[in-house]
Amino acid sequence: MRRYRRKKMKLVNPKKLIVSSVIFIVLLVVVGTSVKKYMKKDSNTKNKSVKVSSNNYSNKKIDTSKKNSENQKKHDNIDISIPGKENNDLNKKETTKETNKENNKEKNETNNKSNKNRSNKEFFKNSVFIGDSITEGITFYDILDEKHVVAVKGSTINQAYKKISKVSALKPKNIFILLGTNDLTSGMNSTEFISNYEKLVESLREKLPNSNIYIQSILPVQEKAEKRNPNLANSRINEFNKAIMNMVRNKNLNYLNIASVLKNNDNLYEYDGIHLKYQFDKLWLDYIKDNI
Repeated sequence: MRRYRRKKMKLVNPKKLIVSSVIFIVLLVVVGTSVKKYMKKDSNTKNKSVKVSSNNYSNKKIDTSKKNSENQKKHDNIDISIPGKENNDLNKKETTKETNKENNKEKNETNNKSNKNRSNKEFFKNSVFIGDSITEGITFYDILDEKHVVAVKGSTINQAYKKISKVSALKPKNIFILLGTNDLTSGMNSTEFISNYEKLVESLREKLPNSNIYIQSILPVQEKAEKRNPNLANSRINEFNKAIMNMVRNKNLNYLNIASVLKNNDNLYEYDGIHLKYQFDKLWLDYIKDNI
């Protein structure tokens, strides 16, 4: 039989074992730390990329909304009007205007006819006429009641001023004033005349603030009347009427150009070329009815 020699067991050196263990542990720590750093770095990179992609998506979304908004604006600015529609609208407006104009014209004509059909006494029952002999003549033929006429032959602006209390007591809705012929005859200038007229009007307004005041133009005279009294020249009458119209504008009054009634109607004058016949009174009042 063959003999085997028993191998002698080697004993491990304790110091070496401890050193090796320490080295191993240190290596593990170092490797673990490195792995952790790497993993953290990789995680941050991923988060950044996710964040960037999210921002890109958000920016894209904003850009898309901007584009949509711009497209909407463009769409709103697009002229989608139907060809010819504007012209049709204009034509309709013009037609409506014309129709309204015609309706107003017909209405005025109807009112004028209605006014003319009413008697003068009824139409002017809430009115007062202030004037001189021409106005006074309205009462001679029973055209108006005497109480509605405050007029005296030869009356001037200053004399009419004294009759304001009588006019005020009647509390008229409308006041019609026809004065100036006798002021012209006296040789008064237009400046003084208008100054007196303004005082008369202001006093009437103070006493009767709710009354409508109508200033009537001074009537022209015939040539023979001019020759007898140069102060009554139609050139002066025109000057006085212009001054009256300026006063009417400045004082916000109403103006009635009753002189137009006498145009081409010389047959309406009396023999003196100043006063007027009965037929004038009807035309005069009809003119007032049509123009107030």
